[in-house]
Amino acid sequence: MKFTPSEIGIDKILLDPNNYRFYDLPKSQWTRRQPQRFHEPAVQEATLKLLEHTKRYNLPELRDSILANGFVPMERIVIVPYGDSDALVIVVEGNRRVATLKALLRDHEIGALTLSEDQQNSFSNVLVALLDPEEEGVIEAERVIKGLRHIAGPQEWGAYQQAYLILELVDEEGKKLEDIAKHLGISLREAGRRYRAIRAL
Repeated sequence: MKFTPSEIGIDKILLDPNNYRFYDLPKSQWTRRQPQRFHEPAVQEATLKLLEHTKRYNLPELRDSILANGFVPMERIVIVPYGDSDALVIVVEGNRRVATLKALLRDHEIGALTLSEDQQNSFSNVLVALLDPEEEGVIEAERVIKGLRHIAGPQEWGAYQQAYLILELVDEEGKKLEDIAKHLGISLREAGRRYRAIRAL
């Protein structure tokens, strides 16, 4: 697999309407989309809405984290060219992050949120890795990348390690739970629960 690092406008990146995250949703919430229609505004809007309003995807927490920390590209968003288009690409890895950036910019545009000029620039143009495998290997390469990230990928800390970090941020750094929750991309309730649990121990 070959990757070309580059910077691209978020408006050129299509969300993946057939992302594996959606596969176990009931048919009343999601059905597979036809790949040749991924670029249509209604398809993209429906995908963004699904990611935003399905609780399990935790977009509000990711949104708070990006607003608090900026967009930190610890892992590049992986994209591939979309069909025969020279301008559009589609997400292979990073659907939630792209959706969150699109939602933030949309909310700024409609006046529901005010972003600084730096935030607008940072959210509008993102660092990506363009997947450029041999033509016959594109589908296989996409599946391998998704598997590496979501099956054999980074392992979360255990509950004790997560809670201990929160304990140190509160007790040693003097941080408020509200700020910690935003920076770590978790709910305030969850941050408080972990802090109380580690203090009890």
